[in-house]
Amino acid sequence: MPRCPFCERSVVAGTLTCPGCGAALPTDDTVIPHSGSLGTAAAVPSSSGSHDAELLSLLCQGEKIAAIKRYRQQTGVGLAEAKSAVEALESSGRLPVAAGSAPAPVGETDFETSLLRLLEQGQKIEAIRQYRAQTHAGLKEAKEAVEALAARNGIVAKSAGCLGMILFWITLATLAVGISNLPV
Repeated sequence: MPRCPFCERSVVAGTLTCPGCGAALPTDDTVIPHSGSLGTAAAVPSSSGSHDAELLSLLCQGEKIAAIKRYRQQTGVGLAEAKSAVEALESSGRLPVAAGSAPAPVGETDFETSLLRLLEQGQKIEAIRQYRAQTHAGLKEAKEAVEALAARNGIVAKSAGCLGMILFWITLATLAVGISNLPV
């Protein structure tokens, strides 16, 4: 008995969608999503790959954000590009031609080189700020991307350490005492 490639549940041969997760199941020559967030059922050649089928399945289940995240994991592209690609898949049933191509190796673009330079200088916050300005990513997403870039290139972030934290708390306590002694 065939299994769903997404949830591994046994399905009846010839079934178009998995009864467990609702994913579109591959047939001999096409993957046909059930009507969901796509509006119309579009046939996608199976030669488009299992990644496309997985993304289409997520879209059919109304999981557009999960599809965008998965596309970013597969390709390493930024949020805006991933969103555009997934929306193209949603509307036309296929990814844009440039989609699926491997991202440029780390350090080969001027942008990545400048981020690496900042990270090597211990300027992680500035690297995150520049990443956000370039990609329009959220703070958390930018922080994770910059940290991943640093990790891939063996750059260890400098931390304040114990002495830095002790100084921080002493400064905070001094300010609190100073403010409480102000005349009203």
